[in-house]
Amino acid sequence: IMPSLVGSEMCIRDRSCSVTPIFDPMGELRGCLNASCLGASKNKENQFLTLQMVMMYGRMIENSYFRQAYRHQVTMSIRPTESFADLIQEQLLAVNERGIVVGANRSAFAEYDSLLSPGQQLPGSQIEDIVGQSIDELLTKSKGGGVVVRSFSPKMLEEIEIGLRVPSSKLNTIQPDSRRKPAESLSLIHISEPTRLGM
Repeated sequence: IMPSLVGSEMCIRDRSCSVTPIFDPMGELRGCLNASCLGASKNKENQFLTLQMVMMYGRMIENSYFRQAYRHQVTMSIRPTESFADLIQEQLLAVNERGIVVGANRSAFAEYDSLLSPGQQLPGSQIEDIVGQSIDELLTKSKGGGVVVRSFSPKMLEEIEIGLRVPSSKLNTIQPDSRRKPAESLSLIHISEPTRLGM
């Protein structure tokens, strides 16, 4: 399902309808965003600009929904190191304490679905298979989400930048351990005094 421009012959007379689908973090269709443009038969440029605007706000809605849905999970944004910053196209992934991907936005699905092994799906994949580093390594190198991490992606075959967002409720409970295997659960401990991660 792709964003589309519906001409006046299929919409209300002398109007065009620009529509983009809205997907949830599991890739399921949840709705669509539509904007109508008056004078469709006279100004084709307006139709194109309206469609681009609808696509942009559609992605913003999806990303906002993603961050709300996974506000209690460790999430990360990924982009190629050499690319320009584009908040609309940023790839968002949510991972659990074992480093398994539990959710993704549309940009991430579009980027990685074709790069995964046959039968492998993005949800359920180990984050190390996607970005080349385990969740423990990312937490340590990013100092708990305070620093952007650079890594070579084994899927994209290029250097990427990874920004982690760690919920405040977990900042003092997640203790990275480099000796633990990636598949093992992160240790949850109580820390009575604030401690910087990665030290």
